[in-house]
Amino acid sequence: MKKVYPFIGFAIVLAGIIWYLQQMVQDYNRGVEQLETTGTEENAHVKVAKASALAELDHTADAIDLLLKTIEENPKNLEPQLKLAQLYVINCKERETNCEDALWQLNVILKLDSANVSAKQLLQEMKSVTHPK
Repeated sequence: MKKVYPFIGFAIVLAGIIWYLQQMVQDYNRGVEQLETTGTEENAHVKVAKASALAELDHTADAIDLLLKTIEENPKNLEPQLKLAQLYVINCKERETNCEDALWQLNVILKLDSANVSAKQLLQEMKSVTHPK
């Protein structure tokens, strides 16, 4: 029995080391995931600013393409989705194009966040454009 005790102690120490290493790997993976998420959100913010600049220069199609790619990268981020909806609403009001796209995009936003005030205001604008009193 005395010969078994060192092996049991060794097994306990080895199990502790393995558990510790697993925790370190999990912490590392969480950190990497947080960095990727933060980077994606900051990147989306920059792309929304670029899209706004493109739209102001009357390059609306390019702005829409950029926003669609940004949304594809991170579909949960509402900032590019709201900007895309705004561009669609503007196109609907001024050029009578993208009206269906605007309604669809606003519907997507409201499904993700039903309390989104900006999306509700844009929806009211769309109603006034498509159904004037």
